[in-house]
Amino acid sequence: MLRDKSFYLRSLVAIMLVGSLFGLAAISRVSAAPASRPMADDTLPTDTPTPTETPTNTVTPSATSTFILTPTNTQTSTITETPTIAPTSSITPTFTATPTAPNHLVISKFRTVGPLGLSDEFVELYNPTGAAVNIGYWMIRNSSSCGSIVQTLATIYYGTILQPGQHYLLAASGSSSITIADQIFSPGIANDGGLALVSSSGYTIDQVGMCTGTYYYEGNILKPLAGTSDQDYERKPGGETACFDTNNNAADFALKSPADPLNQDSPAAMCPGVVLSTPTNTPSPTITPTPTRGPTAIPQPVVLNEILPHPRSDWNGDGTANVGDEYIEIINVSTIAVNVANWKLDNGIGSPKIFTLPAITLQPRQIAFFFSSQTGLSLSLGGGTVRLLKSSGLIADAYTYPAVERADRTFCRQPDGTGKWGYICLPSPGLPNIFLDIGTPGVPAGNSSVCSLDNTAPLSIVLAECGSFDAGIAANPGEKLFWLQSRWKWDTFVE
Repeated sequence: MLRDKSFYLRSLVAIMLVGSLFGLAAISRVSAAPASRPMADDTLPTDTPTPTETPTNTVTPSATSTFILTPTNTQTSTITETPTIAPTSSITPTFTATPTAPNHLVISKFRTVGPLGLSDEFVELYNPTGAAVNIGYWMIRNSSSCGSIVQTLATIYYGTILQPGQHYLLAASGSSSITIADQIFSPGIANDGGLALVSSSGYTIDQVGMCTGTYYYEGNILKPLAGTSDQDYERKPGGETACFDTNNNAADFALKSPADPLNQDSPAAMCPGVVLSTPTNTPSPTITPTPTRGPTAIPQPVVLNEILPHPRSDWNGDGTANVGDEYIEIINVSTIAVNVANWKLDNGIGSPKIFTLPAITLQPRQIAFFFSSQTGLSLSLGGGTVRLLKSSGLIADAYTYPAVERADRTFCRQPDGTGKWGYICLPSPGLPNIFLDIGTPGVPAGNSSVCSLDNTAPLSIVLAECGSFDAGIAANPGEKLFWLQSRWKWDTFVE
């Protein structure tokens, strides 16, 4: 019984504790509820889901904003930078062994000394372009040993055309290559000097040197040649082509032995990648301006070469030394044959006599001459003009000479066809001009032969040249003895 009472007592205590808990809960809800609501409603279980603490979960969306930032950084991905690196690798092919062929003529080979000594010199030119180039009146110039003195070594013949891939060889008169040379010059290239190819307008096209103090060189110089070995400097890549031009002599040239110079007759060879040009319209513009030049001479493939206005020897071989021995000489300075049929010679504008040339075809470097006994043209001793006219009437060449000082001396070009005029040659009709050197033994002076022809020369000239009057026509510039210009030319002289 007692046991049952204790059980009941414990149950009652438990019930009281539970009731007190519910009471406390009710009190707390009453204190949180609004005053306007009835107290009876606070005990409804439907108010329990209204706690406002649950909306604090809205903080979690802010976490999503942090994830939004991270993708924005990945948008500037470095993947887009990798393609920009790839094209740089394409630059490497520009460092190949063969550079682009130059767009101008070059000095392809040269030598300053060889097996025959210091005079065994030559200069070879090469056209690496795809177009033909007229190099007439271009020059090979050389500069002194480690110095700035410059002189013209050779002037290329007028009308010389260098085709694409073609060579042109200039050799010194003492060179072992003289037999294959296209042109000959007097030796004079210094072993530690320089060389240049210069256009007719004076523009330096190419140059090479063997001393930093010399006038002509590019970049690093070449080592001077020495000894008498059969060697030369050759522009790379060598052989028949000369395609390197980096403006650095040491990089562009290489020493080669034995030397193997090429000329215009050698096979043409093209640089890699060069395309032949066909400028079919280029000749036409050069023809139209020519009529506007009037009497000015226009260079042509055939030009005047030598004029003898005062002969005193029987040059035409007719047995008499007279005005019929005067002559005019022409030469073909081009590389092709030229037909001069119906070309004309005269004494200038208003000439009373005009001579029409016969149907002659002049080969390259061939000379033709015409005596006054054939042309009827008179060459005045007081100075005059000689013109060579094409069949169209255009002037091919013309020269006005001053008063004549001596007999049997000619106005001539040195070198033939391309050089400057001077009263510096002995008569040589039909042959290359002979430079007059009075100081050379065996070369006659200007007044040495007429007296031996006193049986054929006119009496007046024999008296003037061989008598007591004087030792020659105007032998001394200060003397008063001179010829009067007259119709008969030989008849009158005064003292």
